[in-house]
Amino acid sequence: MSAARKRIRAPVHEDIDEAIHRWFVAARDKNIPVSGDLLKSKAEQFARSLDIENFKCSNGWIERFKKRFKTIVGEKASVDYKVTSNWLKDVFPILVRNYSMRDLYNVDETGLFYQLLPRKTLASSDDNCAGTKRSKQQITLLIGANMNGSNCMLPLFIGKFGKPRYFKNVNTLPMTYRYNSKAWMMAEIWKEWVRTFDEKIKVTLFVDNCPAHPKVMGLKAVTVHFLPPNSTSILQPMDQGVIQCFKSWYQKLLLRKIVDCIGANMSFQVDILQAMHLVRKAWEQVTDKC
Repeated sequence: MSAARKRIRAPVHEDIDEAIHRWFVAARDKNIPVSGDLLKSKAEQFARSLDIENFKCSNGWIERFKKRFKTIVGEKASVDYKVTSNWLKDVFPILVRNYSMRDLYNVDETGLFYQLLPRKTLASSDDNCAGTKRSKQQITLLIGANMNGSNCMLPLFIGKFGKPRYFKNVNTLPMTYRYNSKAWMMAEIWKEWVRTFDEKIKVTLFVDNCPAHPKVMGLKAVTVHFLPPNSTSILQPMDQGVIQCFKSWYQKLLLRKIVDCIGANMSFQVDILQAMHLVRKAWEQVTDKC
């Protein structure tokens, strides 16, 4: 076999590969079991969301995906309900006994396709927009709040570029912005965020245990507790409808902006700065009644 044939083929649909890899890493970091069938199903879902046609999620695609990202897709322990129950009953009360509800915090990351509109739309018979490409620009947000909802912290916004052109001549951003080539949470960004948060009052912070959340030494006011393995999908407060509510509000605000621009006969596309403003407004709409 020639050297050229031995090389891993470049992905035809790189956007799907990147999106599914990001999802896979997040799932495994939270100890959610991922099988080959689940991975294929998720990849097909991403293809539909991104309006990518003729995508065939075969066993060959799985093998190429594994080789490209050096990832092993296999079974992993499911949620351990006994461990979760015991932790809530025996461990959690001890960890929080010296804190009020307002001093207990949780944060979690979520990815956001900040330019993405709903996939299903109405069209007239003479509409020519059927072939319009949908945006695949994605960022990561770190969002969190305290247990009684009295302090919903401003999200941390992670993009891909150090100096987006839309930041030119902008003195104050709507929230903290950090970046890396993948727009992912990284260990150094996490450490910086925790140390900044440590400048506040004495609190306890609960987070999931993943490589992007290393232990931060020398904290003065913040005590960080990692949720037990195989349980974060149940114990993570941000995963209990908060992130879903936020994203729903983001979509509503994005559509309102577009409708307003259509009414004013103006073109509109969300840039990174506008996305930050929309993220802040959407986050401010999240309440315990979502």
